Parts: sequence; structure tokens; C-alpha cells
Amino acid sequence: MNHARISSFCRKNIVKNEFGKPFRRWIHVGEKIHDFSVIDKRKIPELELEYIRLQHDATKADMIHLSRNDPNNVFSIGFHTPADNDKGIPHILEHTTLCGSNRYPVRDPFFKMLNRSLANFMNAFTASDFTFYPFATVNPTDYKNLRDVYLDATLFPKLRKLDFLQEGWRFEHSNVKDKSTPIIYNGVVFNEMKGQVSDSSYVFYMLFQQHLFQGTAYGSNSGGDPLAIPDLSYEELVNFHKTHYHPSNAKIFSYGSFPLKENLAALSDTFSHFSPKEIHKPEMYLADFEGERRVTEYGPADPVMPPDHQAKFSISFLANDTADIYETFALKILSRLCLDGFSSPMYQALIESGLGSEFSPNSGYDSTTKRGIFSVGIEGAGNDALPLLEEKIYSVFKDLAENGFKQEKLDAILHQMEISLKHKSAHFGMGLAQSVPFYWFNGVDPADYLSWNKQIEWLKNENKDGKLFQKLIQKYVFKNKSRFVFSMYPSADFSKNYQKKEAEKLQSHVSSLPQSKIREIEQVSADLLEKQSTLEDTSCLPTLSVSDINKATEKTELEFMELGNVPIQWYKLSPGLTYLRLLFPLKGFPEHLLPYLSVYCDACLSLGTSEESIAEIEQQIRRYTGGINVSPSLVTDPKDLSKAGLNLYVSGYCLDENVGKMTNLIKKVFYETNFDNHEKLATMLKTSISGITDGIAERGHAFARLSSASSLTKKAHMSEQLNGLSQVKLLSQLNRAKDLDLLVSHLKEIHEFLKKSHDVKVAVNAAPSQQIVVKESLKKLLPSPSMEPATQKQEGSESFGPSSTQVYHELPFQTNFASTSYIGVPYTHEDGAALQILSSLLTHKYLHGEIREKGGAYGAGLSYGGVDGILSFFTYRDADPSRSLAIFTEASEWAATHLFSESDLDEAKLSVFQGIDAPQSESQKGILQFLDGVSDDMLQYRRERLLAVTAEDVSRVAKEYLVNGKVSSSTILGPKMSVQPAGWEINSLSS
Repeated sequence: MNHARISSFCRKNIVKNEFGKPFRRWIHVGEKIHDFSVIDKRKIPELELEYIRLQHDATKADMIHLSRNDPNNVFSIGFHTPADNDKGIPHILEHTTLCGSNRYPVRDPFFKMLNRSLANFMNAFTASDFTFYPFATVNPTDYKNLRDVYLDATLFPKLRKLDFLQEGWRFEHSNVKDKSTPIIYNGVVFNEMKGQVSDSSYVFYMLFQQHLFQGTAYGSNSGGDPLAIPDLSYEELVNFHKTHYHPSNAKIFSYGSFPLKENLAALSDTFSHFSPKEIHKPEMYLADFEGERRVTEYGPADPVMPPDHQAKFSISFLANDTADIYETFALKILSRLCLDGFSSPMYQALIESGLGSEFSPNSGYDSTTKRGIFSVGIEGAGNDALPLLEEKIYSVFKDLAENGFKQEKLDAILHQMEISLKHKSAHFGMGLAQSVPFYWFNGVDPADYLSWNKQIEWLKNENKDGKLFQKLIQKYVFKNKSRFVFSMYPSADFSKNYQKKEAEKLQSHVSSLPQSKIREIEQVSADLLEKQSTLEDTSCLPTLSVSDINKATEKTELEFMELGNVPIQWYKLSPGLTYLRLLFPLKGFPEHLLPYLSVYCDACLSLGTSEESIAEIEQQIRRYTGGINVSPSLVTDPKDLSKAGLNLYVSGYCLDENVGKMTNLIKKVFYETNFDNHEKLATMLKTSISGITDGIAERGHAFARLSSASSLTKKAHMSEQLNGLSQVKLLSQLNRAKDLDLLVSHLKEIHEFLKKSHDVKVAVNAAPSQQIVVKESLKKLLPSPSMEPATQKQEGSESFGPSSTQVYHELPFQTNFASTSYIGVPYTHEDGAALQILSSLLTHKYLHGEIREKGGAYGAGLSYGGVDGILSFFTYRDADPSRSLAIFTEASEWAATHLFSESDLDEAKLSVFQGIDAPQSESQKGILQFLDGVSDDMLQYRRERLLAVTAEDVSRVAKEYLVNGKVSSSTILGPKMSVQPAGWEINSLSS
């Protein structure tokens, strides 16, 4: 491109780039802006953005800006932070940097900004070799505020020792106020990582990575091993920050429509305090092996899996330098060809054959490290399955190396890529912010990584003879001596042995402490408690005000029409993609079939028909759609909590020209599934139960809330059966059943019920020009409609009566999850807004301090489901759930008597509106009304009530619905107890 001619053309006041975004002047390579030099600039049309790469002149800080006409702007700063031990120093530093800085010396500016902002995303992440701090917001003032807080937090943190003790680890008495109680380890990260150790998939992957990458920066646990975390000293943390958190070691990412120059000015001002620095880069590239390596380890046993089928195995091959973006792209495609879906050769050889229940967590091509790794493995295998696994894997690769792949397989993958580019998420920029660093920190040019079209063009050219993937298999499988075989067997004593190791380490630590050191621990505990209990002046922190919240709800312009008696809701999109959603109200659905409805929905997408296998159907789904979903859907009447609706929800999306093919595929999976396919059904059940306990360990607070709420309303009761621990237990029982005849009869009974049900309503998000083709396609898909209008009422819902329960679910975990739930009000009730504000106030003003800061739990809060009408206290990775349950009660009483200030209320309102006004993709517009019956008028009423909530309203609803709540239920998920608590029902998933 001739920049001289462009510059001449652009002398007018305002021009527009090809994406329609105005800018004042052309930015060109070589230009200097606020101490930054532009070193690269290009258009990336497939992502509709302009890419600009800059370098800070003095410190060489690296920055990319992705200019795109998107109001949801993103900012992130990250640092290369490879660890050389398992003490978790990068992770603990990530937490501690956010505990106060020079300009913002309050105790935890990060958490306090959560309710002083309208950000729709704020977080921080520690990866194996880098740490980054991203946020997203649509408000320009908010963007500047958060950017300034993040920059000061990361580059000028206070790093106070008490903050290190709170966030990392510390000694303290189990009851801080009682010196006769034993000394224990505590700390937010310590408890967080103890929770991770309960996840067998995490343990497998972490041990795999540590053994494979031994001798490189990836060979250490950057998150921290709980057995090593107590070896980390405060001085090490401070020194690590000095060494790594410097602009010379930084990468800055910005995205969206806000001005680049304002960002550069702020960064330049911040970086002016630093001189250039040489940063030591440890070895990142894993060298070739002299021969095959083999390692065996032991991990947690899963109570819901057959005890003799819990082994995990994998075979890994060292691949390319991931900086070679084109071969990396080809290996990603090869991975998908080998492993993705029912029709993939590895699935058929390893999973469908019954050798394992699912692929191992590390399966596929991993390009997030400096040297790519291609792995194939299984979990849910017998202890003696490794020899057969190796034989099968090499047999599949041998066949593929000789015969290659069918072109239609590659076409389906490329179609999925094409449709993903057109499917624009409201959080598109954040998705880029979270994916780009993995490549950027490993030497990949971000522009090359983002330029999908160039990679696809290269792939097609290299594969003209159809043998590219055969060559890659020869190169990296058969001619490659650098192989790594990793095995992990289940140990029923893993959790007990881990606790024993922790106890022995603690005893070794404590027994060597002189009395003076114990008095020092007690004094530090007192100092920390005093600090945590002290109210701070937060006026130094920037904040938005309630006046920044729009007073009016953004209207969703919907068109309503009918096809026969079938109501259709239509939201207009630009041409490109068609989104189709069908809702089948299940009036009078038999109660005994409810637990099997989720299994039925999975079966629709797993079994195939009598004419076509699921592999053939799935291949068509991939080739012609962006995906098809079948799932249960529950709804509470916005005006009456006692009325719960059960529905079946079917959805899919496709390129406009493929609507007919998509509806035909929906018809196949929804109406023609062959439930007599026992073999595929057994495989589906094994896959569904595989790793499910790991999912509970990762989202235990969600399962705890489902459990505690299940005795309060009909909808919550049904939701727990469909999605909670009851469903997990059912899947475990079905997986152990000697035959599947009873299950098949239940699935057929559900199928017959659906065939007799003629009520349905439809929502379409598509261009108006699609109306004719969509209606014609629907005529072939939909049943003949009944004359009666569909309702959301579930038969028998009035007979459900709320009751108080206390349930303890025993699980092989190192930490706990707790919840207590209360009944609130329906969505349109005038008290709903005050309850929503109350949930924010209690989370930020009480629970965070008492349970996270003082108690060391990773998280805690009070959630309020506006549509569901349930108030649920919860904790996440909690060392002392009994204490937390007591604090829930204290918090309720405190809120009922505490008079919140006007600034407290403003912060709570900002926090609540973060979710309400979060950007929504065009494909999701109108879905709240379609699924939950919440209209724009209801949304506007709720908005007005939220903005009008007073301190008196909050105290009143706290007293009425929490303190004086007639019914409440509590749940704990945690390790097996030696003494059963009185009045608690004890459940075990293995029973």
C-alpha cells in the first residue's frame, strides 16, 4: 500500500475505514505516539478489525490494539511469570497485587471496584508462564478508572505482609480467638488449590505437565501445590514482583472503539517511572528426548465411577515450535480430524469400542506452550488397558497415514470455522484477550495468529495433493522418538494420604516453632483480624455514579406472527446467520419421568436413527449448522413463584442458505432417534458420568445452591433433579445397571408423550428476507398444532409445599462448599428489587470480609435469582463450612438492623446493573421474553424499582425474608465426617 497517497487523501477532517468507523488521522508504521512507536499495522477483514502493534520506546513494553466497531471495550496488562518451583508464587502474587497500591492504598481495590463500576468483566488469571489482568466495559469513564486501577495495582502494589498472609498462606489457630485450638494452615490461595486437588482431571493434567516439561518453565505448578505453598516466604514474593512486574516484561492488550491515543498517554505516563530492564527468560522450549519416556502416578478415586475403570492414560508426541503459526494451524486441524465427534477415528477406536469412557484431559494438540504437544489418551479405563490403548492408537495413526481423511471431514471443520466468524458474541473482545496471550508470550506474532484467512489459504495450498495430514502423522508420530506415555491410576486413599501429608508437614512446622514464634503468630493473627475488621476510607478509588445508569431499558423490537396456530417471535438481524429456537411446553409431564428428561435430551444427540448412525448425523450437523441443542427448560411464572413450567427446548443456528438442512436435522434428532440402540446408549452413559465428580469439584457452589433451594419451590425441586446431585446419582446408578431395558422404556415413554404434545412456540433471530424459507421449513418440522394455546403451567405444581432441610453430601474433596437458601418473591413483586440490592450489599459489605478475608475461603456471597425468586448464601472452597453457616445467619441479622449509607446503596446498584446492562449479542435478543415470559415493560418496572431502592427498603426485606423467613434449607458438600452432625441428613454419591 502506498502510504504517501493515503496520507494525501486523508487530510480532510474525518474519513472512515472500510469497516465504517471514523477516525481523525491515519496511523502509520513508524509513527511515534506518546512515547510509543507503531511497528505494525494491518487489516484483518475476517474479524472486522484493524490491528496495530506498538512498542514503548524506553522500556520496550509490547502492546497490541485491535480497533473494532464494538462498544464493549477490553483492556489487559500481562507479565511473563514463569515459576521454578511449586510454591504458587505467580498465583499468590496475582492475588496480592490486587490488595492495594500507591494511588489506591485501600485493602482490596480490586474487589471494591467490583461495585463502583459497570464493568461486565473483571478478573485476573495465572497461566503456566504468564499472568494477566483483563477487564471489559462499555462506559468510557469506567474504562479509564479501571485501567488506572489495574496499572497501579500491578506496577505499584503495596505488597503488605498482612495481605500476603491473607491471600497466600498463614499459620493461625483454628479458632483465631481461642489460643487453645490447634494451629492450622489457612489462606485464600492455599484453600483454592486444595480444592483443585479434589479434581482428578486437574491432578492428571498437572502431573502430566510437570513430568513432561521437567527442566523448563512449564515444569512447575504456577498455581501452587498446597503441600509446597507453606514453603513460600513473603520476601520471595516481593522479590518476584521486582523481577517480573516491569514494563520491559509486559504485554498490553486493548480492543474496541475507544480512542487509542488516550490509552497510550496513560500508559506512557505510568511507564515513565521505569528504566529499561533486562529480563531473564528461562528455558521455554522442550528439547527432543533421546527415546520414549514413561511415568506412572496415582490420583483421586471417583465415587460415582466403577472402581475398576478409573485409570487415565495418554501417549504424547513432541511436535513443532508453536511460533510456526502455519504448521500449528495444520496440527490443530489434524487434532480435530482425529478426535472431534462420534465419527472421528480415535473416538470410534477408543471410546466407542469401550476401551475408555472419554478422552483424557490432555488429548488433542496443545499449542499453548512454546513447543506444541500432540496427545491421545483415555480416562475411565481398566487398569490393564494401556497396552491395548497403545496398539489402538498406533493402528489408527497407521491407517490414517496410509489412507488420509475424506475431504468432507475437512470441509465440515472449515465450515465450523466460517460460521464461528459470523457468529459474533457480545464478549468477542474478551475472548480474544483470553486466547491471544497464550501465543503472544510464546513468540507468536499476534497478527499472524488472528489472520485465519491466511492460515486457511496456506492449508489449502499445502494440501493440494490431499496428503498434508498424512505427512504430519509420519513426521510427528512414526518418525518421532520424543514420546511420553503417562498413566494415572485411582487410589482410594489419595485424599486421606494427601491430608496425612499436610498434617505431617504442619506438625513438622509447628513442632519446631519456639514459644516466641507462636506468640508472634498469635499477634499477627490479631493484627490481621483487626485490619480486616477496620472500616477504610475508600474515597481515593474512582467510581461511577448511579446517574451513569440509563433510566430506560433498551427496547427489544420484536415482531410477532403465526404459522397456523404456532406463535412465532421474530427479531430482525442482518443477513448471514439464522437462529431458530423451539419451545415445547410439557403440560402434565409424568413425575416419574422427570429425572430421565436430561438423559432423553442427551440421547437425542447421541444415538442416531434406525436409518443413519449418529456419526453420519453429526457430520451433517457440523457441515451445515453451527450446532443443534436439545435440553430441558424450566421457567417460573414472573407473577407467581408457585407456578413452574417444564419445557423441552430445541435450538440451532446456520448460514442463511442452510435453514432447510438444519430443520431436517432437527427433525431427525428430535423425532426419529433410535432408543433401542443399547450399545450407543451405554457409551453415552459412560461418557456422561466420566469426570462428573471433577465438575462438582470445580462448580461445587452451584451444586450446593441447587441442593439447598430444592426444598423451597417446585421449579428449584425440578431443577435439582435435572441438573443437580440427584441427576449425578441417577447417572451413576444407570451406569452400573446390568441392563438398560428399564431406561429404554422410560425414554420411549417420554418420546411418546412428546409425539402426542402439539403445543409449541418458536423464536427466530434472522434477516426479514428469511421469513418465507423459515416458515416453509417449519411446516415440515412442526407437529400439527392443537387448538388450545400453550401455557407455562406445570401440572401438579400447586401441590408442592416448601420445607426446611439440612443435607450433607459426602464427597472426596479437600475443601467444602456450603449454601443456605430462602424463598423470595416473583419477578414482578415490588420487593424483588430491594432483595436484589440486598444480595449485593451482603456479598460486598459483609460476606466477602468475614468468609473470604477472615475465613480463607476462595469465595462467598448471596445470590438472588430475580426470575426464580430464591435467595442463596454460598461459599466456594471453604475450610470451615460450619462457621460460614453461622455467618449467614449473622449477616442476615446485621442487614436487618444496619442502616446502609447512600454510597453503599449506589455501589450496590452499580454492581447489580453490571449484569442487567451487560452487552447482549444480537443472536440472544428476545430470549428472556421467549423463555421466561419477562417483557420489556416488566424489565422497565424492575429497573425503576432498583433505582428507587432505599436503605429502609433493604433493612425491611432482610428482616422479612431472611431473619423472619419461615422456611430455609442448608447444604454442605465436603469430605466424609468422623462425627455426624445432629439433625443433618447425610448423603453419599456412591450409595
